[in-house]
Amino acid sequence: MKKLSIFIPIFLTSVLLLMPIAPVQSNSIYLHSYTTTPPVIDGDLNSFVGEWTNAAIQEFDTTSGPSKHGKIYVMNTQTDLFIAIEIDDGANDGNKDFIQIFFDNDDDGTAEYGDDILEVYGDSTFEDRFNKADGSNTLDTNDLGSNDGSGAASYGSGLAFFEMSHPLKSGDTGHDFQLSFGDIVGFTLRYRDEGTGTYSYWPTTSTSEGSTEDYGDIGIDSPKNVVGGIYASTDKLNILTPYIALVGLIGAISTIFAIRRWRKD
Repeated sequence: MKKLSIFIPIFLTSVLLLMPIAPVQSNSIYLHSYTTTPPVIDGDLNSFVGEWTNAAIQEFDTTSGPSKHGKIYVMNTQTDLFIAIEIDDGANDGNKDFIQIFFDNDDDGTAEYGDDILEVYGDSTFEDRFNKADGSNTLDTNDLGSNDGSGAASYGSGLAFFEMSHPLKSGDTGHDFQLSFGDIVGFTLRYRDEGTGTYSYWPTTSTSEGSTEDYGDIGIDSPKNVVGGIYASTDKLNILTPYIALVGLIGAISTIFAIRRWRKD
């Protein structure tokens, strides 16, 4: 019985090591896509389809206020994150409508001081902001930071359309996220409809400091290297996979020897 109790944890460890490993994300909304061709951030609906072909796409309906249907497009290059949003609202309310993306920098489900925020107005004004300790937010430039990224907007065919870009790693470390391949960042969006004077959110309804958020997740995809006609991802997980498999194999062999010794004894 004593030898059996030693064998059981060895066996379970081997099984766990051999199990496939999936990316870790906290929510069912998980958007990620790598592109080698960045879009032009100009708000041009005519060139939109071709430029965002490689993006991950998610349809949504906003909450808290008038429900609005929309789509979000997400992709990244080696250096930048790109997001586009189209939302049902054909009224150009003096270019005062705007979209905000609130990021959960460490993806822990809690809004915290320093979390990144991107904002684009209907007149294509782009603002790089950050979350303050009291739950409000302000421009990075108001806190000795910099305005990193770009944005543009337009209206047409009953849609408000917003495009934005932001560096994965800007020099403004005190106010912007610092992301690498394989990282996951939480997000939620807020839309301001100036015509109705309302805010709509997706997927959460709160952005205050210290609260638990129902964020979606954005993954930072890695480029693919062509080796002998086979695409091999360069992300951290795939680099470690052969070593994980080797450890699993060693565990399995150890288990076999343990079983044989146990049977002999």
